Amino acid sequence: MQQQTGQMGLLHLPTLLRDEGLIDTLKIGWNVLTRPVIRQRVWGMRRVFQQHQSDLGYIVLMARKEG
Repeated sequence: MQQQTGQMGLLHLPTLLRDEGLIDTLKIGWNVLTRPVIRQRVWGMRRVFQQHQSDLGYIVLMARKEG
């Protein structure tokens, strides 16, 4: 079994690029720029993530079935 923990990188450009890829990150950016409702929601989420950054993280557990 393997495990990994770390800080959340939500709505952080390098993390978005790594997780979503260039094309999907550009689509997300375009939607944020051109749709006010989405922009408000994303900026609100980003504020909350930054406020609670020290309390947010991730845990990954990986196990492989033997045989």
